[in-house]
Amino acid sequence: MTNEDSIELTAVEPGGTDRVGFPLTVGIPFARGVLGPGEPVAILDSGGAARPVQARPLEAHDDRSVRWLLLDYQSDFTAFAPSTCRLVIGRESPEPTAGRRIETRDHDERLVMDNGVIELEMDRARCRPLLRLGRGGATVGEGGLDFRLIDTEGREFCACHDSDCSFEIEESGPMRWLVRWEGTHRSEDGQGHFDFLVRVTVYAGQPFVRVDHTFFNRLDPDITSIGRLAARLPFRLGSDLRYTVADVYRRPTTFETDEPARLEQYAAGHFRIVAKDGRVLREVRNNSMGWISAGGSDQGVMLAGRNFWQNYPKAIAADSDGIGCDLIPDRGDPFAIPRGMARTHTFFLSFHDGTADATRLVDMAYSMQRWPMPAAPSAYYQQSGQLWDFFAYHPRSYPRLESALRKFYESDSHHWLYEPRDKLAGKAYGLKHYGDYFQARTNTPPEPDDPRAYYHNNEYDVPHVLAVMFLRSREIVKWWGAEAHALHMMDVDTCHHAVEDGRYDHSGPFWLRDGQYRHCYQHVGGIQTPEDPEHISAGGSHTFGEGLVDLYHLTGDRRYFDVARGYARNLARTINHYEPVGVGRIAGWALLVMGAVQMAEPDDDVAREANVMIDRIISQQQGEGGILEANFHVRAFEDRKIHLCMRGLIKWHQATNCDKTKKLILDLMEAYLDMGLLDEGMPLYSTWPEHSKPTTPSQGFANLESLAYAYDLGGDRRFIDAGIPALCDCVQWLNQPETIKGFDHFERVLRGPWRFMAIAHDLGLLARVPGAGEWLLPT
Repeated sequence: MTNEDSIELTAVEPGGTDRVGFPLTVGIPFARGVLGPGEPVAILDSGGAARPVQARPLEAHDDRSVRWLLLDYQSDFTAFAPSTCRLVIGRESPEPTAGRRIETRDHDERLVMDNGVIELEMDRARCRPLLRLGRGGATVGEGGLDFRLIDTEGREFCACHDSDCSFEIEESGPMRWLVRWEGTHRSEDGQGHFDFLVRVTVYAGQPFVRVDHTFFNRLDPDITSIGRLAARLPFRLGSDLRYTVADVYRRPTTFETDEPARLEQYAAGHFRIVAKDGRVLREVRNNSMGWISAGGSDQGVMLAGRNFWQNYPKAIAADSDGIGCDLIPDRGDPFAIPRGMARTHTFFLSFHDGTADATRLVDMAYSMQRWPMPAAPSAYYQQSGQLWDFFAYHPRSYPRLESALRKFYESDSHHWLYEPRDKLAGKAYGLKHYGDYFQARTNTPPEPDDPRAYYHNNEYDVPHVLAVMFLRSREIVKWWGAEAHALHMMDVDTCHHAVEDGRYDHSGPFWLRDGQYRHCYQHVGGIQTPEDPEHISAGGSHTFGEGLVDLYHLTGDRRYFDVARGYARNLARTINHYEPVGVGRIAGWALLVMGAVQMAEPDDDVAREANVMIDRIISQQQGEGGILEANFHVRAFEDRKIHLCMRGLIKWHQATNCDKTKKLILDLMEAYLDMGLLDEGMPLYSTWPEHSKPTTPSQGFANLESLAYAYDLGGDRRFIDAGIPALCDCVQWLNQPETIKGFDHFERVLRGPWRFMAIAHDLGLLARVPGAGEWLLPT
């Protein structure tokens, strides 16, 4: 076997606990012709032994060879250490042994699963996951996981009351099953409220399951307030129950009691543990780990929330009858949810013998909350060609540059933040906001839910940038960030319902349905405060979806792609409604999303409207391809009008291999060499006199991306030579971002230079750029 026949897959343990046979899911790209349709693959562990693998093609090349392959396998970990396996092409994988595989059978309207550790029954007819739970031959719970919404009048609406809900199996195999229910929370007499999507994931040989609940506000009022939204699982654990509650996050501690307890995190930097009668057992100015465990004489159950404190307000509780999570707890004030908004909550249920001590429980929680993610060597992604704007990780060749890149994106590293809004711009926290960025437009930052709190709505595709950064260096916090920002984009930044509204333009279903809101007040603009003319409609002009397609490829989670496809179809319906959109960032962003979706699933409507835009751009050319089109003046040149448009043209050409688009790209870049560069070699911002200066870093060095693609298409070295001054400027900015306006928009800068850096590396140029290479100049 040669290295060309196999791919190394490495994941680093991020929770400080040893793991045996821990489940991993990852999508791997392949160049055209490398992996044939139906060709077998195997996973070898570090000792060379073959392990069971569940594999499914996600996407194919035009010759039917596999472009993306989804893998489910299991690996062993030592705390904080890497675990490496090898994916081998052309070799059969072994079948999983008894006790390490998922077996299923049908029983009336129930789906029965046995994963070797726990037995679960799922109701196909109604949303009643975990209708029965068994462990070690004993029944742990019976009655099903219940999702209950309580409105401001005290009326109850349950997911299980929807007799018309749909049931579907998303993933099935010996290593992992994923099932889903989709419907409406209803009262006993059939009245509807918020829609729901519930998904349950079961893993072979594991004592835990993952539960995802998404609510969708598809009601017509601008705002619908609710009192509470909760999930609860009844259980039978025997006598002598003890409760263990997660305490502070760092250093992880626990609180133990023999009476029912409830953990409440109603604000960032503050949580408390209360008894069932309301007595405060512990109150801490800090953030909680976000789990609770109940253990009895026979069995034990833990519920662990994912991103618990970051998505405050939250509460989890356990008593003698069951365990539950308040996705939206009752704090005495109704919780307001704008029309069209969704939100997903993830929690894990783990079943144990009831005797676990505090250390074991902390390890159990961290193993679920801090999930590892495997990745191939970064050079492999570049070689596969399936992530074009990619630059492999070179820490030894470019330590200064890589050190600078490592600093970008501040995750939730401290966990003790008492005041997340201590800056005028930065990461947002709270149920509606986590996974986005907050930007104050006054000197005094408003409260997160204040109508004048302004949010980026993941402008410039934060999920895409973070996913690429993770694949470069395997920094797990960047992957977790990509997941959190993508989830916010799908839930909050996406319009899931719209109504005709004459108070402002572009507000009806035609314009907003399945579209993405641009940066604005409270993520949704005028819906939140329609009486305020400043809070305009948030629909349409900024749409980013390439990152969602990335995460679909890397996880196989079809919801990522479904939302991205909704964006593409919304754009196909609206983008050229009044007149064809020509050169500029709107066309560029639209074509970027439409191209990413078209590559995975061709759509005639998307193709038609993309070609309308491309024809319009061609019609705007003057002379030898030059475009004089700027925000400042119709006869002025403007750098970002060209290069942000080029970003979409590049993606569309990659998706379609269209000769017309290729010619347009090369014509535009020839014209750019003639008119877009200053005498000093720096890219020109504009020929408008007040802006006759170098383009700023806030434009994201998109000119480097354009020049790199023109070079890839024809091999003309002039395109690389023309970009060297901008490359030097980019490296300087990366080394000292705080000295230049726009640091909070790191995703802008990291969209443009990757491919140009890769070419400069291959040509031996990047090592010569000041600030990129060694810490000291060579002697």
